[in-house]
Amino acid sequence: MEKEMLNDEEIVQMIQEWWIREKEKEASDNYRANKKVEYVPYRESTNASVKEKFNEVRDKLEELENINMDALQEVKLENGLEAMGHLDFKNWALETNNFLMLSKRVISKAEQNAIFREYLALNDDFTKRLKDENRKTDEKEIGEKRPTLESPSPKELKEEATKKVRGEYK
Repeated sequence: MEKEMLNDEEIVQMIQEWWIREKEKEASDNYRANKKVEYVPYRESTNASVKEKFNEVRDKLEELENINMDALQEVKLENGLEAMGHLDFKNWALETNNFLMLSKRVISKAEQNAIFREYLALNDDFTKRLKDENRKTDEKEIGEKRPTLESPSPKELKEEATKKVRGEYK
């Protein structure tokens, strides 16, 4: 049984065919190689609710920007920094105590704003409803919310057991 020896050209030909099969397999596996993504030019939304929401968000962001600018102006006036350039004021504001003072001013301005009051009202209402839904009413006093046990008390279990025993033997 003699084995055939392949010459160099046949070996090279086999390797080239193998590489071609591998590349074809990769190309068929690759989705992007076979299908191009269709380019769709930007079109404005015709949905009015999307536009309204976008405008609402933009208005709120503008309002927050105004709050920040008002707080900056107040801090500049209080500390006599009106003449200070932008970079000098930025360096001044980045110092720890100054940054905290500026942050507190922005927060206090935001707390006085309608957006913050609306957020708190919605949040308080939500947490109140959540607490009410997760508590069961105890029947001891009308209208008072108390957590009740999920399982019956040992006394109730004993009473139920005695009722069952009496009911079975009657």
